[in-house]
Amino acid sequence: MRETVEQKASSYRWLVLLVIFFTHITLNILIFQIGGLASLLIPALQILPTQLAMVLSIPMLTCAIFGIPAGGLADRFGVKRVVGVGLILSTIGSFGRIGANSFGVLLAWMFILGFGLACLNANAVKILGAWFPPRQIGLAMGIYVAGACTGITIALATSALFSSRQSAFTASAIMLLGATVLWLLFIKSKPADAPDLPLQPFTEYLGVAAKSKYVWIGATALFFMMGTFVTQSGFLPNALTQGKGID
Repeated sequence: MRETVEQKASSYRWLVLLVIFFTHITLNILIFQIGGLASLLIPALQILPTQLAMVLSIPMLTCAIFGIPAGGLADRFGVKRVVGVGLILSTIGSFGRIGANSFGVLLAWMFILGFGLACLNANAVKILGAWFPPRQIGLAMGIYVAGACTGITIALATSALFSSRQSAFTASAIMLLGATVLWLLFIKSKPADAPDLPLQPFTEYLGVAAKSKYVWIGATALFFMMGTFVTQSGFLPNALTQGKGID
């Protein structure tokens, strides 16, 4: 009987990973739709290419500002709760932007939309670390990270197929609503029989990380990698359509 319970508890980790993977895909679709819809957004909202760049990148600013606080809050209140709140805010932002008819309004909704990704990125390793044994952490994180690339690919491949920006935004908003419901229904921060992690002194360990030269080397490398990745993925469609006349 005990072996059966352990087997069921262990197999649940794949459902947790599936929900996290789907959520990561969806959040990236929402953000990078902006790049795929550039040819519709620029004339409709009468915005400049530089303003389009701000709209696309502002969710990343949300992540930069609230990522560390989201990690600290999850240590205190639990990963499921904190990420759930972030996803609810993102869902509100995703439906709000459907009716955005100006640069400022769209920019504000996109900033709110970034909360879900900020909370998820800050805490994904915690929840996957609680569910997966050490030998499978690399696999689980690899699948999670692949969700970003998958979401960006879907966004850039499908955005131009919609008849209007409103219909594209509505489809992705409904998708995020579904992901949020799945998160609230099925995600568990840790297996039922797993011990609670001790509450970490946030400022103390943040200071330890900040003094590590390897943390700064890794962070700097990721800074340039993500900067070029987001730039190419987000702005290449508009460059090709506007500069090369590609359909």
